[in-house]
Amino acid sequence: MSPTLRRPTFEVAAFLLPFLRAPVSPPRSSLRPSRARHPRSAHPSCPQCRSLHLYKTARAVTVLGMHKVLPFDLYLVPEPSESDHKINLWKENGAEGAELVAENVSLKKAYTDYIKPGVMLYLKDDIKKSICEELKSLKGNDIPATYNNYVLLPAHTNTIKIKAQNRILPTSEFRHLALLREIHINLASPAAYWQISLDRAYQFIENGHPVEFDIRFKGSREKDHQQRLVAGPRDLWPWMHNHFPHLRPDFILKAMPEGTIFHVRPVSDGKHVKWVMAPPHVKVKSSNHFGDLTRRLFKIKEELKKSIAEGKQSELPKQMRRNLANQGHDSYSVTTGMAKGWMTDSAERWPPGVQTEEDETQRELIGPDSADRYMGHRPEKSRRALSKTPWLTRRKP
Repeated sequence: MSPTLRRPTFEVAAFLLPFLRAPVSPPRSSLRPSRARHPRSAHPSCPQCRSLHLYKTARAVTVLGMHKVLPFDLYLVPEPSESDHKINLWKENGAEGAELVAENVSLKKAYTDYIKPGVMLYLKDDIKKSICEELKSLKGNDIPATYNNYVLLPAHTNTIKIKAQNRILPTSEFRHLALLREIHINLASPAAYWQISLDRAYQFIENGHPVEFDIRFKGSREKDHQQRLVAGPRDLWPWMHNHFPHLRPDFILKAMPEGTIFHVRPVSDGKHVKWVMAPPHVKVKSSNHFGDLTRRLFKIKEELKKSIAEGKQSELPKQMRRNLANQGHDSYSVTTGMAKGWMTDSAERWPPGVQTEEDETQRELIGPDSADRYMGHRPEKSRRALSKTPWLTRRKP
């Protein structure tokens, strides 16, 4: 018998097994799980997403859960002419290796002459993560001068599988947007990952998808809960963009398909730089348009500040509620995520025992479960609705 074949396992089901309480089976079968997991057992809790999604936040219809936008402000990318950094440009030739295209090129010349739709830029050599996440190490070791070789990447170098590809006609000038796609990268990301990420973004936009970019300085999450709520240094990203051009939003935007616009302009909290790119569509027909979602994003932020000041913003993080309570806001508590202002406002809108025709319509829209606490009694259901098997009931012809 071949050693790779698995020997069959025989188990004996004894008649007296329930009374003797002794297993009568080979030792080999005892290594396997004795029974499957009970279907009613509790599943492990799923962690909530704590990152900010600009596209979803700007299109939200409520400020509930939008507190992550508070430390973000509009970010103005410095002009390429403000940097005196020089880079070398290379071109990949497959098996022949890389070929030097230009040497000691300024960022302004690289942006004007070499970056164009379908030609993207990424760093040739990988930088260690321990160096990338410390600004002192980047400046002290002169990393920008050491790692100044960049590769020009043509679009469609990588094969990307896209669902419903060519669903939108490429000849249409303005079109509706497809599903959102996200790209998360940083300075420590490998060169191969940069290639795939940029090519994915290009092909997604080419097929009508909005793409949200998230470039972060540190890949690890802040361990201190207080530091998560505090914005980072504002002078970090201007220095990074003056010395690492492949991180610049304007370089990435110009390399995307022709006509691509900022659907949400770059914003930053000092730790991240985020923006949303999209092809021109029905509502946004020009690259000079400021973008409806950019204005709406900061409108959501202002409404959120107003809701917090009035004590009506529920489900805030525990550390944020602790800070608000220490500042004298009696509407917030560490023990509960419900704000007192929201509960008072809800009680005024739906006082117990008072039912009007308009309130009943509003409760039906909200749902019976959430309105039970404001109702004196549940409405009676018809017998037909309570029937267990209505499809078995005979009907007269």
